Amino acid sequence: MKIPEWLQFNRKVYGYEKIKASPLAHENQMIHSRGGRVDVTCEVHKFEAESVPPFITEPYMTTKENFISKVSYEMLSTNFPGSLVKFYTKNWADVSEQLFEHPEFGQQINRGHLRSEAKEIMASTNDPMERLNMAVEEIQSLIKYNGSDGILPYYSTLKMSVKENSGNSADINLNLIALLRQMDIDARPVALSTRAHGYIHPTAASLDDLNYVLTLVKIKDQSFMVDATDPFLPLGYVPFKCLNGNGVLLDEKNPRMINIGGHVKNERQSVIMLDFSEDSISGMLKNTYAGYNSSSQWKEYSEKGEEKYAADLAENYPGWEFSGFEMDWQEGHSLEEKVSFTKALTEENMGGMIYLNAMYGDYVDENPFKLEERKYPVNFGCPIIRNYQIILKLPEGYKVESAPENALVELPEGGGAFKYVTSVVGNQLVISSSMNINKTFYNHLEYSMIKQLYQYVADKYNEKIVIKKI
Repeated sequence: MKIPEWLQFNRKVYGYEKIKASPLAHENQMIHSRGGRVDVTCEVHKFEAESVPPFITEPYMTTKENFISKVSYEMLSTNFPGSLVKFYTKNWADVSEQLFEHPEFGQQINRGHLRSEAKEIMASTNDPMERLNMAVEEIQSLIKYNGSDGILPYYSTLKMSVKENSGNSADINLNLIALLRQMDIDARPVALSTRAHGYIHPTAASLDDLNYVLTLVKIKDQSFMVDATDPFLPLGYVPFKCLNGNGVLLDEKNPRMINIGGHVKNERQSVIMLDFSEDSISGMLKNTYAGYNSSSQWKEYSEKGEEKYAADLAENYPGWEFSGFEMDWQEGHSLEEKVSFTKALTEENMGGMIYLNAMYGDYVDENPFKLEERKYPVNFGCPIIRNYQIILKLPEGYKVESAPENALVELPEGGGAFKYVTSVVGNQLVISSSMNINKTFYNHLEYSMIKQLYQYVADKYNEKIVIKKI
């Protein structure tokens, strides 16, 4: 890099592979300008990196652009001959002010284009929470999410997105803010960068770092982060893609960084009841989804339809014949699916022995972490809970010859745990297993710990149960 002395930059170095900077040098350079040729002294920056390996992606990471080694320059100021020094670097207060003054952002959310909708909601109830829920539903009915994100709306005015019945995430959530403010509900925008877009720098503020806007609502002494782009998300949830650390609360008086917390869990509980003879197995599967899992599964079910959804579910259980599929919402925003099944056991029945998998369905059967050393962190986004219970009714004249041993593995400081328990009750073998990830962020020094946990779980779940004929 050769930088004329008239230009000043902030330099930022990113990534995990070492970049070596040579000592700063200077040289004279002839620059052509409108006034002719000008001699100027340039700073010379030189960088080198050796033996850089390829960047290999793994699960549970944000965009790789966060971790690839690179050098970035941000304009600090200019000092041209005969001119005053001009500064360009901003802080987040400057960015907040810039957005509130922007004709497509701040100047839109205080307009009265949703006045009639606000009056109708306020006339129907006095309860602030009911008004908030109705406002979210109203915006979702007025504007359909077009699948794109941005810090600025797709249309030049919020009124236009209502007219077109379409918009990006900014159109939708800024309209929600406008509607709530018409109802005298405290609603403010929170700007952020999604997981696929990259981290935002806490001090080096840049509008280019932002690509999403949420709504922070305060009712009495409670605050809610609200997003209206997805009708399958309940109040208080934000899209999983927004779980990327901090966002910027845009406020005319006190803009500041706030955490976009992943307090909502990604939870699934599976119960499988098996009843088998020497040549076949039958039973019932019940999956209960909660948190982010319930929203994603209900969305998938609604978009695919029952027939396609059930067919895709059956792919997780090769060789099984499914029937009687059911899907129902439960209280507390949970989703329950049930299905009956049968499966032949002829290939697994050998010499009076029945060999069965210890686990069935969608479980950890392979370690997703392959790298010996991972220099970038593991980011789960939100806590994960997986519970399994398998109840095997033993056939007449058979007993359990061997089953996986009980196990308990715990991560330090309550970061997570894996538990596996088998027991025989009468003519039933009961296997109960749970895997919890409570800590959502693990740095590269903790990588081996997570990798070992998943390898242990995969090995345990691949063990066999042996049923012997008496």
